[in-house]
Amino acid sequence: HHHHRHHHHYHHHHHNHYHHHHRHHYHIHHQHHHHHQQQQHHYNHHHHHDQQQRQHHRHCYDHYIKIHGIHHQIYNHMSLTIKKTNKHYRHQCHHYHHQYHQRRRSCHHQSSSSSTSSSFTPPPSSSSSSSSSSPS
Repeated sequence: HHHHRHHHHYHHHHHNHYHHHHRHHYHIHHQHHHHHQQQQHHYNHHHHHDQQQRQHHRHCYDHYIKIHGIHHQIYNHMSLTIKKTNKHYRHQCHHYHHQYHQRRRSCHHQSSSSSTSSSFTPPPSSSSSSSSSSPS
């Protein structure tokens, strides 16, 4: 079984073609690694894991920054924080994503309501209840 040979050039390979190649095999690899109690390899793997996580988070923060106008410096600080809260953040990411769309809609309503009749904007009570009941 070619596991060891594969592992050996896995590092170099991983670096260059990481994003294209190993993306969908990622989870399979991850589970595999738990069977191999190799400290060194484990470290390398998690190092890459980190990179992928950051990649994903950066995407989310791009949205988040657009909404909230967070300064780049703070963004960097947040990136560090993310490392400590990966699991928690993965959930947050979806939350922000959702907020992003919510907010875009509400911004739209607000700007329109100032130029058109206020009836265009539903009252806060109904808008909050409708958002929870609607699957979107």
